Amino acid sequence: MSVLAAESLDLRYGLLQAVHDVSFQIEKGEIVAFVGANGAGKTTLFRAMAGAHRPAGGRVLLGDEDVTHIPDHDRVKKGIVLVPEGRRLFTHMTVYENLVLGRAAGRKGHWDVDTVMEVFPNLASRLKQRSGT
Repeated sequence: MSVLAAESLDLRYGLLQAVHDVSFQIEKGEIVAFVGANGAGKTTLFRAMAGAHRPAGGRVLLGDEDVTHIPDHDRVKKGIVLVPEGRRLFTHMTVYENLVLGRAAGRKGHWDVDTVMEVFPNLASRLKQRSGT
């Protein structure tokens, strides 16, 4: 059973078909890259997986659960999120404050602030220097 999958996804913007009949499966421990030209539908596909774009057809599966019609805020609770780059959403916040904000969602799992600090020791030492501890 795959961790995340798309089955025959069709994605549209009005009459424009942005993505046609895309299917894939991502297995546990697998790393997958989506490569394509600008305008090929990558972002639209990711938005559909995260629940921010409603498919015209097909399904999004998280494990064996069909999450196609589950709202994006409920998908976040299940672990599906889209983190767009370059939006400068939290520019006034420090890295640590961003991590703490992420923790506030209350999602269970291995990744917490302490684990991130262990994986990125340079980040941890810089944050300690700035806070004076």
